[in-house]
Amino acid sequence: MLETIDISVESETQVPSQRLSSPSLSSSSPSSSSFVGKTSQLDDGGVAVTPVSISIRHAAFNDLTSIINLRLKVFYPYLMKDSAFYSKLLYKVRQRFDRGSICFIASLKNNNNNNININNMNRIPNVHLHHVSMTMDPSLSLEQRMNHLLPVGTVELNDFDFRGTSMEAVGSPRKLYVADLAVREDCRRMGVATALLAAVEAYATNALYEAIFLHVENHNEAGLKLYTSNGYEEYKATPHSINFTEAHLQRPANLYVMLYKKLFL
Repeated sequence: MLETIDISVESETQVPSQRLSSPSLSSSSPSSSSFVGKTSQLDDGGVAVTPVSISIRHAAFNDLTSIINLRLKVFYPYLMKDSAFYSKLLYKVRQRFDRGSICFIASLKNNNNNNININNMNRIPNVHLHHVSMTMDPSLSLEQRMNHLLPVGTVELNDFDFRGTSMEAVGSPRKLYVADLAVREDCRRMGVATALLAAVEAYATNALYEAIFLHVENHNEAGLKLYTSNGYEEYKATPHSINFTEAHLQRPANLYVMLYKKLFL
């Protein structure tokens, strides 16, 4: 099981004022990290911007519903109303949590350290939230509960996906696998994905992992650019990596690029 380790990383971002309708989660958890934005009042195009911080925290079991809803919205928007698929995905993620998988959740705050909230759910198109058993703090307002359901980004990592596979004995045994990095469409280009990757790397470094692996679809140019700009390199295809990719993702290996980043160089 992965050990919970506090992380501390900084990044910069700027957000046009008219885009500050993004919901966020409370980051009062002691294991949260702030990515502080330092911006001027106007960007290069003369658009007013508001300094924001991207706050990253470890997800708790009670965050599973918000994680699932975000993944559905990003990866499976056509299945948002499919209750059977939702239940299947929730069961799968619960199993992974039980095995020790870790998720990070990203939220946004403005320069007054206030959560950036939405005033009207209708401002976000095509939002469909599945029923949630209310195990949250009963003192939370309805708006806070809605914010709890809609983080702006999330990512999952673990050290067990390689176990018992063709990649287990390849390279260092101290390696992490990263999956399901998702950022709300209306919160992209704010540095959220970069902040999540920085949190993953900080965690991996503190826990003395030596490498981080992930997959990206080979047609996902934006994803490839994101990862390579953050120091990830293409892992040369080998029989071991091809076998792992197809067994793990249940699709042909030529649809994906495996990337990795070495730590402690």
